[in-house]
Amino acid sequence: MKKRVVFVSYVYEKGGGTEKHLEDLIVRLDFSKVDPVILCFGPDVYTERINQKYGLRVEIHKVPKGETFLSYWRPFMRSRPHAIVFVNGNLGCFPWYAYVAARCCGAWRVFAIEHLIADPFLWPRRPGKGLLYELRRSIGWRARQGVWKFRTEGILCDRVICVSQAVNDRVVNDYDFPEHKTMTIRNGVDLNHYGSHRNGNGKKERASAELPVVLCVARLSEPKGIDILLNAMVKVLRESPFCKCIIVGDGPQREELVAMAEELAITQAVQFAGHIDEVRPFYELGDIFVLSSLREGLPLVLLEAMTYGLPCIATDVGGSAEVIMRGETGLVVEPRNPEELAKAILELLADPELRRKMGQNGKKRVEKYFDIDNSMARISQILLG
Repeated sequence: MKKRVVFVSYVYEKGGGTEKHLEDLIVRLDFSKVDPVILCFGPDVYTERINQKYGLRVEIHKVPKGETFLSYWRPFMRSRPHAIVFVNGNLGCFPWYAYVAARCCGAWRVFAIEHLIADPFLWPRRPGKGLLYELRRSIGWRARQGVWKFRTEGILCDRVICVSQAVNDRVVNDYDFPEHKTMTIRNGVDLNHYGSHRNGNGKKERASAELPVVLCVARLSEPKGIDILLNAMVKVLRESPFCKCIIVGDGPQREELVAMAEELAITQAVQFAGHIDEVRPFYELGDIFVLSSLREGLPLVLLEAMTYGLPCIATDVGGSAEVIMRGETGLVVEPRNPEELAKAILELLADPELRRKMGQNGKKRVEKYFDIDNSMARISQILLG
């Protein structure tokens, strides 16, 4: 008998990594064993991404945003699930009573997939010892709002799958998720789609007259720290004026960032390419890939860039340092530090041989450890096991 697995998703934005992860999982499921259903709280991006793109017939329901226990329990009951999987773009994406509703609807098992370390304003564990410390953590407004609001997920789920060890450590250490219920299955990249058409060095042949390209692929929003990259480019261009920066992506900060580039007088060297459905040609153009994020889970764009033999520079947030081997496949810098970011960019711009070596090492690392088929097979095994 097929197992009916209901994936619960709250869509923040079109084209987000969380939605891409679910797409990659669904299309690799064994449809002879599983009957997948998607409950979409928010815009329905999955019909286009899954059914139309791949010609599948996945049952997809757009559901109004849940405000009460019943607003989750009713669609869960109608879906008749064997298992429910909460796909969390951020910790706390779904309220605690959504997990209670999942347990009360007859589902045999409940899972969560955690993609992103929680916002800084969420309650962190403060170090301490003794009875007074435990009382503070067990009673009062801060404990109720800070611990139990998020810890309920860890208690009620059979398994919490984290896309990086950094996310895993955070939910266990700061939000008291039961350690025996959490596991890390890192994101992967489709090696048949990305980088497969490049030559053995992983880099396209370029004309010697072309300027070196610093590439960034990211949503133009505050957590991606694009303003940090722009400030770093000011310092880079002072010492290496013959380079350019291409930023691929769109978002709520676009106008603000374009205005900032104009104010910094770097518009001649910085190009905002906007949202691009097919980003592979930009990876072909790049010489260095930069991600100046303030928060991450495990960024897919780093993996994609590495399949193209691009040495990567990323801030030390989330799982970025789990992808980049410092000094071997790229460089890891302190977040919110444009000076250190600029120094790293200049180091790679000045040494083409170092870029080539890091790019080769990165390509091999992704092929060995970050194959999407292996990652999704492990998640599928957990969900159906």
